[in-house]
Parts: sequence; structure tokens; C-alpha cells
Amino acid sequence: MTLFAGQEGAVDQQSGAEKASEVETDLDFFIPKCPGVSLATEPLAEVDPEIGVTADDTSIGSGGVVRFKGKVNIQQGHKSLSAHQAELNKTENTFKAKGDIRYQDQQIRITSQAIDLDISKQTGQVTDTSFQLIRGALRGDAEAINIMSDHQMILTNTGITTCPPNDESWLLQSSEVEIDSSIGEGTARDVVLRINDFPIFYLPTISFPTDNRRKSGFLYPSFGTSSRNGFELEVPWYWNIAPDKDATFEARYLSDRGLMLGGEYRQQTENSSNVLYGEYLPNDKDGLEGMEDRYFYQFQSDYSDGNHWRGLLDINSVSDDDYFYDFGGNYDSGNRNFLKRYGQMSYSDEHLLFTGIISNDELLSTPNDPYSRLPQLRLSLLYPESFIGLTTNLDVEATAFRHETGVEAERLIVVPEISLPMNWLAGYIHPNLKFHYSHYSQDDPADILPESVSRALPIFSVDSGMVFERMLDFSQQSYIQTIEPRLFYLYVPEKEQNEIALFDTTSVNNGVDSLFRENRYTGQDRIGDSNQVSLAITSRIYDQDSGRERMRLTMGRAYFLEDRQVSLAVSENGLPGIDEEDLGEANSALITNLQLNLYDHWWLKGELEYDSSKNETEKGVMGVEYRSSNLALNLRHRLNRYTGGEDYEQSDVSFAWQLTDNFSFVGRWQQDLRKNQTVNSFGGIEYESCCWAVRLVARRYLNIRLDQDGLQVPGTDEFNKGIYLEFILKGLTNIGNGLNLERDIQGYQDRF
Repeated sequence: MTLFAGQEGAVDQQSGAEKASEVETDLDFFIPKCPGVSLATEPLAEVDPEIGVTADDTSIGSGGVVRFKGKVNIQQGHKSLSAHQAELNKTENTFKAKGDIRYQDQQIRITSQAIDLDISKQTGQVTDTSFQLIRGALRGDAEAINIMSDHQMILTNTGITTCPPNDESWLLQSSEVEIDSSIGEGTARDVVLRINDFPIFYLPTISFPTDNRRKSGFLYPSFGTSSRNGFELEVPWYWNIAPDKDATFEARYLSDRGLMLGGEYRQQTENSSNVLYGEYLPNDKDGLEGMEDRYFYQFQSDYSDGNHWRGLLDINSVSDDDYFYDFGGNYDSGNRNFLKRYGQMSYSDEHLLFTGIISNDELLSTPNDPYSRLPQLRLSLLYPESFIGLTTNLDVEATAFRHETGVEAERLIVVPEISLPMNWLAGYIHPNLKFHYSHYSQDDPADILPESVSRALPIFSVDSGMVFERMLDFSQQSYIQTIEPRLFYLYVPEKEQNEIALFDTTSVNNGVDSLFRENRYTGQDRIGDSNQVSLAITSRIYDQDSGRERMRLTMGRAYFLEDRQVSLAVSENGLPGIDEEDLGEANSALITNLQLNLYDHWWLKGELEYDSSKNETEKGVMGVEYRSSNLALNLRHRLNRYTGGEDYEQSDVSFAWQLTDNFSFVGRWQQDLRKNQTVNSFGGIEYESCCWAVRLVARRYLNIRLDQDGLQVPGTDEFNKGIYLEFILKGLTNIGNGLNLERDIQGYQDRF
């Protein structure tokens, strides 16, 4: 709070009155803002230090006392005060005012019946007052406000809230609140939280922000319950170390397991962003034998010099395979079975890209881990249209693959490439020729694969396409429709590759893009032979006026001119690859991709792969989405048929429906149609007022405990159930166990 201050207490009545009339001040009085909607304003620059006074009557007494009566208005820059009467003692440099006082500056607004200020010391007292902090939206009533300095004040016997005037849906009652606006922090003692005047809980002391700046101190606890861990209570403490770094420490009590400790450290520099997070639970009362001490940690770093260099680091570790099963908290994280351990540094300029990678990823609950890359070095040189339109490229890769039990190897790959892209307004032709050379030095513990294998083969492709447009009138609306045929030819000769182990290679998920790939496998250990023609046609419909795409329909298929021979196999009697396709088929599945938005609120999206030889859909996902100001609705169906494996078919419904201004419903239901069981479901209700909100959600999701062989442990509970209650004091904090519903419901935006 900044008090009036002039040069030796001088009062320029004439100029001050003129300046006061130029400043528009709302004294009617407190701002009716909703903190959940309105943002705090930044302070304005200070202006004229002179004090201007207007009043119905002004008299000057002895001892330098100036008295003002009747409609007293005092203005100094952004500060103003009105009262029925006021007295300025120029000798003692004090100021007193009485009767319907209204004071405001850039930090606070105050109404009172009496104010007593020491201008020279910038201290004073206001009694029987109501107040409102401008930037943080906190307001309330107090028996007295003692002004200690330019930025500090103490409120006695007060109640504070962020609700607008005449609304005290929630209130923090306190015997004493100290506010320091210089650091944006308030500290309250003997605190009782009241909801609609009903006491909820008591705290001996709490601290809270008074604006949008970060501050150190205890955050509000969260709580919930689940069938896996029992009652959960988490108490976090936040440490604002410096503007570029902070930390949060957490104590999490799980009634069925014990006390878990956790912490997160964050650092933001000019060139990097770093996060270190860890959890530790000693002596887990419900842990399996030999796994009583549980922990998880993660370190992530993202570096960029803003020019050529970029670095990424992601390191994770966990005490046991069941950690996420027990502590995940939802369907996705509770069934997580993969840990990334990855580091990368890259350099790029106009023509060069160099990347160095090390990785040591881990699969949980399965006996086999992926290969480590220690390291992988990649170099790419690109010179587009450098000579008579030719584009040249050279890719070089050197990788050392390491594994505790599998085949190890060093792999060298060199791929020179030349192309002649030809483009015009209505189409393009891109012929491309590559020469792929690779060499493997292998160390096979079973002594089956050769120690040295080389492979060399050409890869030739031609990609071409055209675009045709026409006007289309429908329902008195003008559209533009396009027809875009695309023809792709690929030739890769057959090369025996079964003597090469599989290090980073698997089948590519089919889709429209797979029709135009030069290799039907990921990675470099298999280069699929092919003599094929891929044909696709795309049609789009645009609004002529807005240019908005209303429909996109693509249909395509690959036709194989020769039977393919290369497969995901190792050695003569090697194991077949997962979901290996029939290499003798004359053509691929018919792939159809559709995105339809004929009406503003409705979308239809999907992709289907139809096998005409089997007369069935092999893979597909279809979804309907609805978006409006009060409803987000998603309907999806997924199907995937696996060769030699278990088929997958699920339906998924999720929604967020704001029924009234105050009430909303949220929910999701995922059903396994093959097993006829629900794998993930939750439903809840949200109530929101201007200054507080509450969310209650019940969740149940499939959660299977696996042994070291990847099999379900007999007798384990397959489902985790929980009830989550979150109470939001807008502008202050959240109390309870928060949920990330934006991840579960597409199109949902958390207003709290």
C-alpha cells in the first residue's frame, strides 16, 4: 500500500484539483471480478507526485493544520481518497480522515470510517474496513489494517476470499494476516476455512500468493482413495529458489503402504530446461517379497543454443516392474511398461545434420529388453536443386548395438541419393534413386549368425501427382472440390537378409502413408524387396469464402508386380516377425481415410484397411466428434486383427457436458468388445461458481500385475478403483486429488 507523499507535505490545491479531474477513478467501489476469469492487471508507472485536494470547505488552523470538510477528494498520481472530512498536519506530516472513506492505489482498495496516517514514515492504521487487492483479487473485511511500510500491512481479525463483493461462498477466517506486496505473499495465522459459513478445517498457519508471482511455502494438501493404496494424503512444500529455478517436496501418506517421499527440481536457463523428479517409498507394507523399497526417478533436459546445437536427455529408472501398476493412478500410467533412457546431441545448418544418440531403454514385466545404442552416429548432407535441378543427399550411420543376452553388432550404413524433383502448379513428378550399402560385424552367443555380413542394393522410386479443381454449389453455398490422383512406383531388388539379426526393425503400421514408403519395415535391418505400383486418389471440399476444409477422402492401394521374398526372419530357421503379412498377396489392403466436417459442430474421422481376399476389415478406427460451447463428445471404435495373435477391438465414449452455467458432467467408457469387459471408465460431476468449484469423479480401470515372464500373477486384482474429490478456491488454490481430464476427454478444457 502506497500512501500519499508530497514534497514536505505541500498541497497544490489548484493544480491538484485540475489533475484530479483528469483521472477517471471508479469509487463505486470494489471490482466485481471473477478470479477464475479475470486476470490481474500490471501496475502502471507512477505519475505526478503532487497532491491535489478538493473539498466543499477548507480552513487553515494554527500549527500548520489544514482541515477539509464536505466531499473531500484527494488525488496523487494513481492514488485517491474520498471522505467526509480530513485533516492534514503539515508540521507533524500526519493525515487523518473520517466518514465514508474510500481509498485506492494500484495495489489495494479500502473502505472504512477512519484512517490515521503518518506520511513521513509511510505507516498508519485503518479501522473497521473492507479491502480488495487489485492484482490478486483477494478481498475481505478486517477489524483493523496496520500499515507497516510502503508494501507491508497486517490485518487483524479478518476474513479473506476471492469471491466478488456480496459473495462469501468460501472464506478464510484468521486472527492475523500479514501481506507483503513487494514479494506477492500473504501469511495467515489461526485459519479456519468456511464454505457457506460452515467450518471445514483449521490450520495454525498458511501462506498464500497475493498476485501471480511464485512463492515458497506449503501448498494445500490433496487427498483421495483407491483400492490399490487405500486412503491417500499428499502434503507438498514449494521452494521458490530463484527466478530461474524452483523445487517441490512432497510427503504422500498411503494407508495401505506407508509414507512416500518425493521431490521435483526445475531449472530454466537461457539455453536449457531441466527437470529432476524422484519418489521413494521405504518398507512398502503391501509390496511383494523382495520389493519392499520402492522408487522412481526421472531426469529430463532440453538444450538449444538458438542456432545450430540441440541436446535432449531423458533418463528414467524404477525399483521394480510393478511400480506403475501400484502407483500409476490411471489406465495409461497404471499399465505403463516402458522406460525411456535416451540422450541426443545434434548439429544442423543449411546443408548438414549430425546427430549422436545413446539409448538404453527398458521394458517392464517382460523378459526381453530392446537393444541399446552405444552409440549411434548419423550424418546427413543435403544439397537441394544444386545442379540442373538435381537434389543430392548422403546419409551415413554408424551404430553399436548392445544386449545382455542377444546378438551384439556394429552396423555401418552409407546411402547416397539423387533425385530430380519437377513441380508445376497442377502437379509434380519426383524420380529418386538411392544406393543402400550396409555392413554388420555380429557377435552371436549361439554361434549361428556370421560374424561379418554386407548388403548392397539400389532403390528406385517415382512419385507423381496432380490436382484438379472445380466449383461446386450445394444448398445455396459455394465450395471448391479437388481431385488429386497420386501414382507411386517402387523397385527394390530381392536380397537375402536372414543372416542379419533384428536390432531396430519391425513392421510398419499400415495406413495411407505406408503406400508411399520406400521400405515396408522400420529401421535398417531389413530392406523389403518390392516391384509395386501404389495408386491413391484424394478429394477435398473447401468453403469458397473461408477456405475451410469440409471434407477430405483418400482411397488407395498398392499393386505388387512380383511376389515379395524378404521377411522378418533371422537365419534359415529364424522366428517370423510379429504380424508378418502374406508376402504372396497380389495387392495390399484397400485403405480409406476420411475426415468430414459438413456441419460446424460435427466431425467424422476414420481410416479403414479392407482385405478383399478375406472379405474383412483388417484394421480400422472410426470416430465421431461433436464440439460446441457446452459439449465435447467423442465416439470411437478401433479394430486390429493380428496374424497369429489376439485380435483387438474396443469402443470408446468420452464426454464433457456443461448442463447449466454451474453444473457439468464428465465421463469416459472404454469397452473391450472381444472380452466383453470394461477396461477403463470414470464418471463425475463438476460444480462451478464465480469463485469456487468442486469436482467429484469415480474411476475404475483395468490393471494387471505381471510376473518376470510377462504373465499375469494368479489371484491379483485386475481392477483399480478410486474416488477423487477436488475443491478449487479460485484465485487461491486447489484442495484434493487433481485429475488430468484433458488427457482423457479430447476437446475438454479445464476451466479451473
